Amino acid sequence: TAGDADPTVREAAIAALRGHADGRALPALSGRVRDESAAVRAAVLLTLGSLSDARALPLLAHAAETEHDEVELAAIRALGELGAHVDASSPQLLSVLRKKLDAEPRVAKAAIAAIGRLQTSAALTVLVDTLSNPELALVAQSALAERVRRTAGTKLAADERAQLTAALAQALEKAQSAPPANLIADLIDALSDVMPTASLQPALVA
Repeated sequence: TAGDADPTVREAAIAALRGHADGRALPALSGRVRDESAAVRAAVLLTLGSLSDARALPLLAHAAETEHDEVELAAIRALGELGAHVDASSPQLLSVLRKKLDAEPRVAKAAIAAIGRLQTSAALTVLVDTLSNPELALVAQSALAERVRRTAGTKLAADERAQLTAALAQALEKAQSAPPANLIADLIDALSDVMPTASLQPALVA
């Protein structure tokens, strides 16, 4: 059980809840976010992220800001999971993840992937802006492509389509070197089957 003396048993019990528990498990999981075992804490955070319960946000945000190594990564991934399934209008969620973009590469890349899952148009702006960051551009490109494909046909996609087109056009104009421009061009080509990209073609050949 989650209260077993053996940390491997606690970890397995908590991980087994992932994808099956709901908000009713929040109090019990909250009591384990300070478990002495890092593996157990990571399992708790990932399970909290899967609850689709906005009440988990403060716990996950605090862990992302105070934990390290695998537990920090678990908190970041959990924030992305939570943001994919609940109203992510809270500025705290995006704010915590944006701070991680200045962290070491593994953490920053996890943060970009998590930002790509947030149900807020502000996340899209962050992803497009990150295309100009040499260390994170490929991850941002992948997150944008996955986001557009995942939301195709939804209200979010309809709302974001014009925003994304305008943001990519602006990013192309600002690109001062070939790598960012090439990444954006590749992204536009990859998205041509799920959204209109004809208006961007002139910028690609400019």
